[in-house]
Amino acid sequence: MPEGFLPNGKTIDDYLPLLNNDLSRTYLQKGGGRFNDDTVDEDIYTAMLDITKPLNLGSQVTGNIKFGGKVRVFDRQRDVTQFRDNGNGPENGFYGPGQLVDDFPDEFELDPFGQILISNFLQDSVSNEEFFGGDEDLGVEMNAESIDRFYQLFGDEYYTRRILIDNLDYESQEIVSAGYIMGEFNFSKLTLLGGVRVERTDGTYKGFETASGSDDELSIGDEVNVNLIQRENKIYYVELLPQFNLKYKLTDWMDIRAAVTKSLARPNFQNLVPWVQFNSNDNIVNRGNPNLRHTTAWNYDLFLSVYNKFGLFTIGAFYKELDNIDVNSTSIAPPAGVEFPSATVIEPTNLTNTSTVMGIELDAQINFLSLPAPFDGVILSANVTFIDSETSVLVFQRQGDSGPPNFDPDFSNTPRFIPVPGQPDITANLSFGYEKGGFSGRVSTIFQDNSLSALSLAEEFDGFDDLLIRWDATASQKIGEQLQVYANFNNFTNAPIKSFQDNGQETGREIFGYTVDLGVRYRF
Repeated sequence: MPEGFLPNGKTIDDYLPLLNNDLSRTYLQKGGGRFNDDTVDEDIYTAMLDITKPLNLGSQVTGNIKFGGKVRVFDRQRDVTQFRDNGNGPENGFYGPGQLVDDFPDEFELDPFGQILISNFLQDSVSNEEFFGGDEDLGVEMNAESIDRFYQLFGDEYYTRRILIDNLDYESQEIVSAGYIMGEFNFSKLTLLGGVRVERTDGTYKGFETASGSDDELSIGDEVNVNLIQRENKIYYVELLPQFNLKYKLTDWMDIRAAVTKSLARPNFQNLVPWVQFNSNDNIVNRGNPNLRHTTAWNYDLFLSVYNKFGLFTIGAFYKELDNIDVNSTSIAPPAGVEFPSATVIEPTNLTNTSTVMGIELDAQINFLSLPAPFDGVILSANVTFIDSETSVLVFQRQGDSGPPNFDPDFSNTPRFIPVPGQPDITANLSFGYEKGGFSGRVSTIFQDNSLSALSLAEEFDGFDDLLIRWDATASQKIGEQLQVYANFNNFTNAPIKSFQDNGQETGREIFGYTVDLGVRYRF
C-alpha cells in the first residue's frame, strides 16, 4: 500500500471534510450563549522633587550633590461581568421549541425540530481572507451586529449574570515613595558617581475566593449558586538601593566604566491579588499568590568605549544575581495537610534559589560626516547582546504508587535547572538613518530570541515566548526654528507575538498590526 494511505485506500485528506460542522444543521445549545464585559480602571498620581547643588572643591575637582523624592499612587480596579443563558430551552438542553422560540416565533430561522440555527448569527461573506497572510482558513465568521442585537432584545429576560465570574474582580492600590541622595565628583580623568535610594512600598489588594459552586448544571431561571469570599492582602517593605559608578578616561579617545547597582522589580498586580478558583470537576486550582515577593538584583557592569570622528564603539560585560524571580508555574499539591490535596495548582511563585545572568554586549554608533554630500548625513547604529542565564526550581511531582490494593502515590520535589524566565539568549538592534537640512529619519529593527515564560509539570510542556523580529520607522522635518512635522510607523511589517511549548506546539499568536502616528510640534 502506498505511504500515506489508510487500509481502505483513502488518505486523511478524504476524511478532513467530515470533521467540519454542517452549519445548516448546527443549532444553539443551552449554556452556549455568553456575553462578557471586562472593565479595568486605572488612576496614577505622581509627585516629585529634585534639587541639585553645585560643589566648589577647588580648581581640580568639580561636582554636585543631588537629592529629592518621588511619590506614586497607583489605583486599579477590574470588573468582569458575564451573562449566560438561564436555561430557557426544552428539557433536552437545547433552544426551542422552548420559551424563547414560543415568545418570538418569527424571529429566528429554525431547523426541522424547532431549534434556533447558528446561521442566524453568521456573516453573509468572509472578511478574514487575509488573516495571517491567508495561511489560516478560518471559514465562517460570526456577525457581531446580530449577536449584539440578540443580547439587547433578549438579554434581560433570558440571560443570568454569572456570580462565578466575579472571582476575576479585584481592587488594588500601590503607594511607592522614594527618596535619594547622590554625589558626582569630576577629577581630571576620573568621574565618581555614587548614591543611595530608599524605596517604600505599601500595597492593598482585594480579590475573591471561590469556596464552592458551579454553573455546569444551570437550572431554568436560577442564578448560579456560588459561594464567593472576599480576601484582602496587604504588603509593606522598604528596600535600600545603593549605586556606584566609576568612569576613567584612559586617553582622549577611550574610557572605561564600571558600575555596581542594586535594583528591584515588583510583581504583576493581579498576581498579588488573593483570588482562588477551584474547579472541583477537574481538580484544578487557579490562584494568585499574596505571599509573592518582589525581585531584587545586584548588577555588576564593566564597559570599554572608543570614540573618534567615525562614531562610538563599546564592548562590555555584565553579571547579575537575582533573588525571588516570579514565574507562572504548575505543580501537584501534596496529598495531605493542604487545602486542595493532590490537585493541580496553577499560580505565580518565587524561585527559591539565586538566579544568575551574565553576558557580553557590543555596540556601535557610526556617522559618515567625513564623506562628501549627500552621504555625510548617513547614520548607522547596531547593538547585540549575548546572554547566558541559569536558575533552578523544585517541581513537586508524583513519582508512582505502591501498587494494589491501596495504590498510595509517592511524591517528591525534583530540581530542574532552567534559563531565567523572560530572559532571551540573544537580543539585537539595528538602526539606519539620515539627518541633514532639518530632516531626521530612522528605520530600525529589533531581534529578540525566544524565552521561557511558564513552567509546567513536565519540561516538554513549558511555555515560551517565540522569537520576535520587529521593524519601525520614524521621520521628521523642521520648518524654521519652531515648527516640526513628524510621522512614526510602528511595526510596519505586522510582526506577530507568538508563544509555543517546548515540544514545538504553538500555543498562541497575537496580531497587533501596524500603527502610524502623524503630528505637528511647535516650540514656543
